Amino acid sequence: MKILLEEEAEKIPIEEEIENQRAKVTTTTPITPEFGRELFLSDASLFMDDAETYEKHNREEEPNVIEQKVELHFRENASTC
Repeated sequence: MKILLEEEAEKIPIEEEIENQRAKVTTTTPITPEFGRELFLSDASLFMDDAETYEKHNREEEPNVIEQKVELHFRENASTC
């Protein structure tokens, strides 16, 4: 029993072990707005609070996409004239 108590006393707390492991990690992936948007577009269910929020976001995105396509179309046609 004495040996077991000595072994337990030598162990570091799990919280400290976690912090030590985190300190060893040197790479991170920064979450930029563009990257976050890519993640959302790839799988919106990861970020969805509720169905209403999801519908609102989709409604806001559609006009921007359409505007971009129209602009691209006009630019392409203007350069060929």
